[in-house]
Amino acid sequence: MRTKITIGLLTVAVILAWTGVAGAQAAPAIPKVQLPSGETVWDLSGDWEALIEHFGPMAPYGTYPNVYRITQTGSTFSAIR
Repeated sequence: MRTKITIGLLTVAVILAWTGVAGAQAAPAIPKVQLPSGETVWDLSGDWEALIEHFGPMAPYGTYPNVYRITQTGSTFSAIR
């Protein structure tokens, strides 16, 4: 009886270990850009969600969500709403 329990526990442990290895995902490539100066920086190109928050005298207008499309070319950024 003790042998059957041991074999059962080992089987469960092997299945769990195999599931963890089989389900693991490789880390995604890190998007970086090499500047002419040789410095490597993050590539921020893409669509970004922004929360616009008014403060000071504009505070009564509250906050609102927006989406910006950022395009990075070397060390130059441009964004459109």
